[in-house]
Amino acid sequence: MEKSHNPPLPPNVEVVERSRPFEEREPVVVMLGRFSQEKRYHWVVREVAPRLVKEVPGARLVIFGGAATPTLQAYYRRVWRLAEEAGLKVADSLDAKADVYLIANAPRRTINEAMDRARAFLHATINEHWGIAVAEAMARGLPVVVHKSGGAWTDLAEEGQYGLGYETAEEAVAAVAKMLSDRATWSYHSANSLKRVENIIFDKFKIKV
Repeated sequence: MEKSHNPPLPPNVEVVERSRPFEEREPVVVMLGRFSQEKRYHWVVREVAPRLVKEVPGARLVIFGGAATPTLQAYYRRVWRLAEEAGLKVADSLDAKADVYLIANAPRRTINEAMDRARAFLHATINEHWGIAVAEAMARGLPVVVHKSGGAWTDLAEEGQYGLGYETAEEAVAAVAKMLSDRATWSYHSANSLKRVENIIFDKFKIKV
């Protein structure tokens, strides 16, 4: 598949040379994208997170997203309510003790620091054209777990070569749990994330064009 049709990573996205090792990270899953319906955070807090916290001791989910409009704010509140209804402890600050963290409008530095402490990046959007958030996670050496649809699966994860895919909640939990608890799997996919993102950095894109 020809990769040059993909947009490059924006030049302001830092690509780490080496990712922090598995042992220095926590069993944390990060998600990133505005608080809107198509990101399927409602599905994640209902179907994935409750199973994950049972399966992996200490597992936590951190969702970063923009919530600058009334519609996005309403969805943010809905996700919070659904997470609580699923029996999860929810917080809006990373300093609190919780199962799920819903962080609105976080600065990039906070997001990068969280990614550098986490062990997996989960993307739940179906049929997204490309998935810049997935590429940003890869740029920090974070292994990615994406839905088996759209550009995130075919172009970024390259159908399993550079990340794990899923279709059902059970498959998503299994894939994320493996990243959180299996050092060998994590190390392999972390290195692959950085390898994949090398081809889409802005300077290489300019040369190709």
